[in-house]
Amino acid sequence: MAPNVSDTFFATKKIPGAGTIVLQNTNGPCPLIAIVNACALRGTLAPRDFLHHDAAVDDSIGTTTTMTTTTGSEEDVGGVHVDGLLRAVSNVVMERQAKDAEEANVQRTCADALEALPSTARGMDVNVKFSTCDGFEYTSAIGIFDACDLVLKHAWVMSAEEHGEATRDVIGRASYNALVERLIDLRTRVEESSRAPPTATGSVDDT
Repeated sequence: MAPNVSDTFFATKKIPGAGTIVLQNTNGPCPLIAIVNACALRGTLAPRDFLHHDAAVDDSIGTTTTMTTTTGSEEDVGGVHVDGLLRAVSNVVMERQAKDAEEANVQRTCADALEALPSTARGMDVNVKFSTCDGFEYTSAIGIFDACDLVLKHAWVMSAEEHGEATRDVIGRASYNALVERLIDLRTRVEESSRAPPTATGSVDDT
């Protein structure tokens, strides 16, 4: 039986002059680890932020934790549980909430981000748009990056030089999901056309 996601443990690595980052396990939660590492390298999070916890249940992320703290130093902590990562990111989001308390849009984004945050322990669905490197269909999970003051980018950008103008123009600003729907529709029409009975042809002799 696979271990519960709240029991997942990730190793950490200390980078001289940069700080401590979290390493991904096989099929680990890439978005959550990316957010933690970006905040850690920026200085928003420190290794001790991954461990400190003085309550059994964290209501902000809805998870139960039975973690103990060994040290509060800035040294590499050796590894962290996914609960510690979720807790650290939720603290960053709540700090943003407190900082921009008068901004309604920020408050909404942060509230949605906190609600979506636990799901990032299992990954995150993204619907990219191929016209720009920051083109995504907006979701509350994408909003976590905004709430942490991070910019999410992807490398799947169509260019006329690499893919040709015709291909770029066909794709346009369509998203991945929209293109999949187009392909399914096209395949359905091709299959229906191939199953259609042939049209009778020939001439009629009047004599």
